[in-house]
Amino acid sequence: MWSKFLPQPLTLCLHTIVLLGLASFVVQDNPTKPDETRFTPVVVAEDLDEPMAFEVLKDGSAFIIERKGTLKNVIRQPKRSI
Repeated sequence: MWSKFLPQPLTLCLHTIVLLGLASFVVQDNPTKPDETRFTPVVVAEDLDEPMAFEVLKDGSAFIIERKGTLKNVIRQPKRSI
C-alpha cells in the first residue's frame, strides 16, 4: 500500500532489504544436529491407542488421554532393588 507513494527504485530497494533481512533468519552458517543421547526413552504404558496428552501427578502416576477420548490412569510401579 505504501509503495504507491514511493518512487519505483526506492520501493525495489526496500523490498530487497526486507527480503534479505528475513532470509538472514532462515540461513544458518553451521547447523548442528542435537545430541541423540540427550533423552532417555522410558516406557510408561503399553497398549495405548493413539495417545495425545498425558499429565504426571505428584505421586508418580499419570493420566493419559487417547485420541478417541479414553482416559487411562497409569499407576507408577516402584523400582525393585536387587
